[in-house]
Amino acid sequence: GAKFSINLDLMKCTLFNFILAATFFWFLPFVFRLVFINDLNVYEINHTELTTNLFEKLSDIYEKGDKYELFFEIFFNNLKSCVFNIVGGIMFGLGTLINLLMNGFVTADMLHNSYQKGLPVTLIIKHTLPHSIELLGVWLSGAIGFYIARQLWNFIRHGKINMFLFFKIVGANFFATVIIILVAAFLEVYVSLP
Repeated sequence: GAKFSINLDLMKCTLFNFILAATFFWFLPFVFRLVFINDLNVYEINHTELTTNLFEKLSDIYEKGDKYELFFEIFFNNLKSCVFNIVGGIMFGLGTLINLLMNGFVTADMLHNSYQKGLPVTLIIKHTLPHSIELLGVWLSGAIGFYIARQLWNFIRHGKINMFLFFKIVGANFFATVIIILVAAFLEVYVSLP
């Protein structure tokens, strides 16, 4: 009883630290991109075929007026990014780290490109802020990835792991991530977009 309680308290503290780390690694390229907005001309470099296709697909769905399809497309795209964060833990967190860095950079670049296309900052904030809770899902999924990496490392070093506690923490936080991403997609489609 007491040992389980201590382990659970330690896991909560560790997970909170991993949330802070995931947030930091997301913000690092985000701020870097915003600070060097005029010095970097990454628009052409950043828009890979995948990114271009995704934006075109979302734009086409939006222009058709099919909010239901748009909701599911946004939800599954964001969920895919969160799953990459979580699965990245199997690679000792390297995949998680790379995905968080890329996500932060691309988010800042999209905001910058919206501004460059003539959208005023107030309009960008108005259409981004309501669904920005999706970032909590991204950061939480990053924390799960780092947590998995830490538990994998502990297993290699000590040869044991509390599987019940591991799956309880990963499962509960994955469920929270899915709910956050689901609510964010709903807000993006039905509140943020005109």
